[in-house]
Amino acid sequence: MLVFTNERLVQSRIRLGRLATLAGFLALGAGLIFSLQTQAQNQPDLALLLSYGGLLLGLFFFSLAKYNALRFGIRPPIHEILSRELRGLDYKYRLYNYIEGIPVDHLLVSPFGLTVIETRPFIGHIINRGQKWSRKGGLFRILQFLSEGALGNPSRDAQRGVRAVRALLAERLGAERAAAVPVEGVVVFTHPRVVLEVTDPVVPVLHVRELRAHLRRPNGRTRLPLDLQRQVVQVFDDIKQAA
Repeated sequence: MLVFTNERLVQSRIRLGRLATLAGFLALGAGLIFSLQTQAQNQPDLALLLSYGGLLLGLFFFSLAKYNALRFGIRPPIHEILSRELRGLDYKYRLYNYIEGIPVDHLLVSPFGLTVIETRPFIGHIINRGQKWSRKGGLFRILQFLSEGALGNPSRDAQRGVRAVRALLAERLGAERAAAVPVEGVVVFTHPRVVLEVTDPVVPVLHVRELRAHLRRPNGRTRLPLDLQRQVVQVFDDIKQAA
């Protein structure tokens, strides 16, 4: 398998996450110091305003830091986990990670079509029933929310990614040729200690260890004609080179 990753973007987002963390602490500290100073000067209203302002600004920066840390800063990085687990697929499979111009983080191009890989690095017990998602855990679930952020709706995000990739193909190949290329979305959890409870998913929901086997079973799909395979590969290689 061939792997293409925008390492420059990955490193820049890691730096952004670190800077946002530092900025968050500075905002909280500055808000506290200025509020104490104004309170000492008998300006309680201004002290309260500065205190809340520092708190809100700090939360904004911490949120930005957490977002970038979950996508780019975990070890090993998600794109490396995908590459490792998909090792063994032949050279006709091409994995694109964080390529500017491709509207999803992870896209696999194969002889059978395209797969949008929507990843989640979360730990714990995840429940998916149809289009609905939730987590078990009580107090632990609250701690997970604070550390990892909201689970969101991964299947809906995968479907949104599929629509975006189809639109890109239609723009590059024309509607008729693009319609002949299957585009699938999958939700992939990457943490080794996640527990998945899945019932009637609207898109496949897998642990990353199951992804290679899933891709090798095309579920009745046939290989694309060679000329169409080449055109699809050329579309994404052109985007990669232009990025």
